Amino acid sequence: MQPEKASLLDCVDEETLSSYKDPQAGSSSLKSVSGILPDVRPTNFIQLSRDIKTLRGAWIIDPAMVVPSPFLPSLRVNETEETRSNISLDVSLWGAIHADIFLLSTKKDSTSATAQRQKIYIQGHSSGTLTMKLILICPVQHEAFRDRAAETRWPMRISCSSVVGNVNIYLPRSFRGLIDTEVTLGSVRFSDAMKGLMTQFAHKNGVQRHFLGDFDANAVQSAGEWVGDRLRAEAMTGSVRIFFNDEDVPPDEAEDKVFMRSRWFWFSVLICIFSVSLTVVFAM
Repeated sequence: MQPEKASLLDCVDEETLSSYKDPQAGSSSLKSVSGILPDVRPTNFIQLSRDIKTLRGAWIIDPAMVVPSPFLPSLRVNETEETRSNISLDVSLWGAIHADIFLLSTKKDSTSATAQRQKIYIQGHSSGTLTMKLILICPVQHEAFRDRAAETRWPMRISCSSVVGNVNIYLPRSFRGLIDTEVTLGSVRFSDAMKGLMTQFAHKNGVQRHFLGDFDANAVQSAGEWVGDRLRAEAMTGSVRIFFNDEDVPPDEAEDKVFMRSRWFWFSVLICIFSVSLTVVFAM
């Protein structure tokens, strides 16, 4: 089944950009940028990883940009060249992720090897809270990209997870596809604007599957698989919360702080469980 096309009308507009949250300002501060994009050059296949310290930033991703092999980072575990992440963010031991990711649409006549993938892969994995906002850029609204007059965007494959903290995802309105969520101790929340657009398929032992947008069962059955947008979000000791990127519903900072303050507690619990497991194994 072919994914629904995202027209230029679904791209970021002045109103959306006016509420763009400056990642360098605090989680509750909003900065009006009046249509100005982050002061960074477009990139592709970027991989940022750290053990300790919160990772904050804004990036413009050009999925069709060709990056010479000497400049490419190593493939992640279970990645291939066909599924290499266009952007990958990781904080492994202590810290959170706050990312604003601006996505460029592709040229109509793009014939590069990169364009043959026809998908955008986005990864975010954090030891603490993860907040990610995905914003589509309309080339016609920005002089630097007006030669990129594309009518569609590639389907997104998004994977996000947190060990201790919430996962907050802000999707563009044009997102149409599967949403798989998994929580151990928390809950899953969709914004009010999303609830009426969701079709639920499963909810068992903390694992849920939904479809956001118009669902055509006959078309999916005929195609044999879903090739459109897809999101997977996991939170071990937090909640998963999903909104549209133009909704005025910032994450519940009080709840996030509770998780941050309790991180040593949950870390201690996990260490204890691991220690007990090792003791049992060696005693056998």
